[in-house]
Amino acid sequence: MPLSVARELDCEWVVGRCKSYLERGDKHGAKAWILTARSLFPGDFSVQYEAFCLHMSCEELKEAAMALTDLFNVFPREAQLQSCLTGLVEALLTPPTTDDPQEKVTAQKKLLFNQLPANVQKSVLLHAAADENGGVLRQCKVWLVIIKLFPDMVKTLGLDAYDLLSKEQSTAVMADNQSRELLVCEVIPLLLASPEIRLELPVVRSSGQSTTLKTSHLCQWLESVASFYTTVTSQALLGGRGHKCAGKVGWDQLHQLLMRTAEKCGWREVILSNQIGPHLPSRVRWLGVEKLSGYNPHVKPFEAPRPVAIACFYIAVFLFFEMAWDYCREMLAPAFGGSSVPVAGRAPWLVVEEYQHHPTSLDDKTSKRRKADDSRPSLNFNTGSRSVDQKMVERFMVATDCWDFLQSNVTYQQEFMRLGQQWGALEWSWLGMFRADMAVFKCDHTLAMQILTHEWHKVSEDEKTSVLSLYHEFSRIS
Repeated sequence: MPLSVARELDCEWVVGRCKSYLERGDKHGAKAWILTARSLFPGDFSVQYEAFCLHMSCEELKEAAMALTDLFNVFPREAQLQSCLTGLVEALLTPPTTDDPQEKVTAQKKLLFNQLPANVQKSVLLHAAADENGGVLRQCKVWLVIIKLFPDMVKTLGLDAYDLLSKEQSTAVMADNQSRELLVCEVIPLLLASPEIRLELPVVRSSGQSTTLKTSHLCQWLESVASFYTTVTSQALLGGRGHKCAGKVGWDQLHQLLMRTAEKCGWREVILSNQIGPHLPSRVRWLGVEKLSGYNPHVKPFEAPRPVAIACFYIAVFLFFEMAWDYCREMLAPAFGGSSVPVAGRAPWLVVEEYQHHPTSLDDKTSKRRKADDSRPSLNFNTGSRSVDQKMVERFMVATDCWDFLQSNVTYQQEFMRLGQQWGALEWSWLGMFRADMAVFKCDHTLAMQILTHEWHKVSEDEKTSVLSLYHEFSRIS
């Protein structure tokens, strides 16, 4: 019998003895046999791997991690070892659940990985990320694990993940696809929170190219997040699939990312402001925008001070969508049970009473400035027997003020239009509902009918019957 065959049989016999003791519940006997086998056959993978498995079955994670480290250093290419390491990485990518029967095994694998030396952890994860069979989504998830363990790698892997996911999500059909969700809920917050990411500091990418981050890059990140949150919120409001970041959760997270962006961009006035937080009343938040920007509705075109102009634009955009959504949610949900009802399928909620047009002249320097409340029509809500929440009125007025602010100069108009087109906002029925109500409030019945006409083509034939009376009413009052 050849020596190699005899040696292999000896290995199998010793391993078999170890297993037999383990099956009988004699862990001490099994350890004695496997310790003997490791001493006799230090270059045999099956013996060394069996020692690792024995420690795992005995829940001796520290010893198992030491055995796994030896295996990784001596037998890095063994298929069985690679399968084991892949299982560890998959466990790291698996979110904790209470109804998963494998949760205990997954948790044990996570604990085992945490026991490995840092250099082994990094090598295992980088090898897993290089596996092209897993796809872009898995690759970026592995990169995120690496960044959380080794924060200094955010400058290369974090920006690489942003580029890959941006390209991936731009080709997807669904607005809330997984690539986009990972991009805005994981990658961008990680980049904005990292002290390693700084403006005007060259960053050497994994490709070898150098990138210098500018304010425009961070604004693009902020817009990506805002687009996602407003889109999933719109879908939830219109009866679509709910999302954990829809509504108030999304608005709060968006504000946090706005403040992180302000820190990195040096928008000191925004950071010091105590009037724009999401926990404050909507009217206080709008006054915060006025104070930051120095906005005067009687001055057109209005130009905000350059240091805060960009920041004020984004604050006003986010506040507008939040307040308009809050107003429409309050209106739609009780009346229609949360179902999707296009703007053309319901009567207007606002009734304008005693409206008088007050002509003003910017050339008349002696005329006194009229208070904002004096120049507005009185506001009443046509809600039938429902009680009117004053907060709802306030949200509508704040959203209207934000809209006027975003129309106060050409740059804001163009940027706001660009965002609306990119986000597909013109197709959101709830936003059409708000714009129609705002047009009625401002006595712009022509615009209101244009909005309703646009919505008319988006509803079914059965729903069109219910809007005829609305057209007649607008025809009568306009």
